[in-house]
Amino acid sequence: VIVDPETGLPFPGKRIPIGRFDPQGLAFARLYPKPNVPGATVQNYRAVGKLETAADAFGLRLDHRWTSLDEAFLEYQFNRDTTDDPFNLLSGITNLPSLGVRDALQTHTVRLNNTHVFSPALIHQLRFSMSYMKQPRTILETNNGPALPAILITGLSNLGHAENLPQERRNRSFELLNDISWQHGSAMTKFGATVRYFPFHASLDLYSRGQYQFTGGIFSEHPFANLLLGVPTNALRIQGNTTRNFRTRTASFYVQHDWQPARRISLNAGLRYDYQSPFHEINGLVANFDATTGTMISSPKSLYKADRNNWGPRAGVSWRPFGSAVARAGYGIFYDMLGVGDSLVLLGLNPPFVRFDVKNNGPVIPQFNIGNAFQESSSSVQPSIFSTSGGLPNPYLQQWNVSIEQPVDGSLFMTLSYFGQKGTRLRRQINLNQPSVGPTALLDDRRPFPTFKNIFQFETSASSSAHAAEIRAERRLRAGLGF
Repeated sequence: VIVDPETGLPFPGKRIPIGRFDPQGLAFARLYPKPNVPGATVQNYRAVGKLETAADAFGLRLDHRWTSLDEAFLEYQFNRDTTDDPFNLLSGITNLPSLGVRDALQTHTVRLNNTHVFSPALIHQLRFSMSYMKQPRTILETNNGPALPAILITGLSNLGHAENLPQERRNRSFELLNDISWQHGSAMTKFGATVRYFPFHASLDLYSRGQYQFTGGIFSEHPFANLLLGVPTNALRIQGNTTRNFRTRTASFYVQHDWQPARRISLNAGLRYDYQSPFHEINGLVANFDATTGTMISSPKSLYKADRNNWGPRAGVSWRPFGSAVARAGYGIFYDMLGVGDSLVLLGLNPPFVRFDVKNNGPVIPQFNIGNAFQESSSSVQPSIFSTSGGLPNPYLQQWNVSIEQPVDGSLFMTLSYFGQKGTRLRRQINLNQPSVGPTALLDDRRPFPTFKNIFQFETSASSSAHAAEIRAERRLRAGLGF
């Protein structure tokens, strides 16, 4: 039974009169291809998409010896990879073809390196490198006409182009590295430092064309009939400039010493320090949520506190306890760098810099249709926003391992190994505004911050652990056979 939303009574003959069809809803409905799987009532359309990829690379290196003690090289690399995907398998909203994406990745890298030999025991290396990456993701041109909004419909394949197209990111990086190796007696000492600068440009045309959802149980009681009538259950749109420019800097230094205090023992120990400045948007076009006041802070001087405690010790030992047996053990702490893609760019999609129009229709008589959903006369519900925790320390990983290797005869070796690792302060996203348990009708009233819907906060508070053991037998080649 198809119900007339204006009267609440069924349409005569269970058919919607042609005159009641919404022009835009009808245009969307006509995007569905005819079924081509005979006898099927579901999954009744089958298509084969042609995925076209073109990739090429170019490299050039020039080596020059200035003197017997100085050598340098200049290196340039270029890579390009373009893919036309008619299905948009990565982030599309539909499994129908002809609503795809073009992904064009391009990178340039330049390295300049100089090695100076002060003496056979003291070698210095200085390197400067810079790279540029550009990756626009645009709507794949087809015969379907202009870019389409997202049509989400219960029980049928969705329609339209992905809500996050077009988009583009441009990454640049500049790095200066300085290393010194010093061989003294049976010991080796290495130390060095690196500084980096990362400008990041991003534009994300998110929901600018709108998203309309059609469900059953409302209006005509049928989602496809609601599409033909042009009355969505809800509608979503974002307005405003979504182009952002982020910056961060990192600095690292390390020292490592390898030596052999006894004939059967070799040791190495090192220490590394890493620092990354908090990301900032150069034009201040970001806003963060303050959980203490329940309000948004526009253009904060700093999105989060700097993490200045990233010390990473490393140690290893190799020991021959008896005969030809070899025991090894190692431990190290390794820090990771935060990337702006780790949800930080979403802080630029917060109000007041962009405006969320979120409209719920009905509940009995439609208040808007596809054409007038975003007119000012229809009320909008509170938006969902993005946030980051005030402290965003860098993730780090502890790794350790122990192994013992014992020759059984001249060509057979047995090795028993154990590996472990623990991840701390790992990335995750949580909803600060999760409603408490209760009736569905009062969902928003039970949120901790009723001014907003969901508050998606990015933080480094997750953890992980892993353990592995391995027994290995290896027979070296003898008489042409090994395993």
